[in-house]
Amino acid sequence: MNNGHKTVGILAVQGDFEMHAKMLGRIGARWKLVKGAQDLASADALIMPGGKST
Repeated sequence: MNNGHKTVGILAVQGDFEMHAKMLGRIGARWKLVKGAQDLASADALIMPGGKST
């Protein structure tokens, strides 16, 4: 049971996903890195960090 708390997934493919994790931690949010489809099942929301394409 999650006691009403949501888990935010951070797509860990490109962009500064570590910075997003740090900021969520600072505000006390529950988060997890999402590296594959199996990780999405336990995420209630998803942050998709941007990145520069070359």
